[in-house]
Amino acid sequence: MPTRAEQKQADDIAAAAGVQQSFYVERGYQGQTWIGLLALAAVAGVVMLGAAAVATGLAITDAQNDLETLAAAGAAGMTRSRIMLRQRRD
Repeated sequence: MPTRAEQKQADDIAAAAGVQQSFYVERGYQGQTWIGLLALAAVAGVVMLGAAAVATGLAITDAQNDLETLAAAGAAGMTRSRIMLRQRRD
């Protein structure tokens, strides 16, 4: 693909030869898509954070009964934490 300087040189040579039209080089689509991609990335980030918040809330709600049962049985706070940590790994 010719550079713009080469295109200008070809236009000058053609003009010197008496050609009244200039050369046109199709350089392909050169749109401003980065704005759209930035907006799409921002929306995806917000959706991802929302999904993480929902998953965290559901996990806490699901574990609440287990924690209450352990507390009623007299388990110490550290014991409850260890049991809940162990359940997440399995």
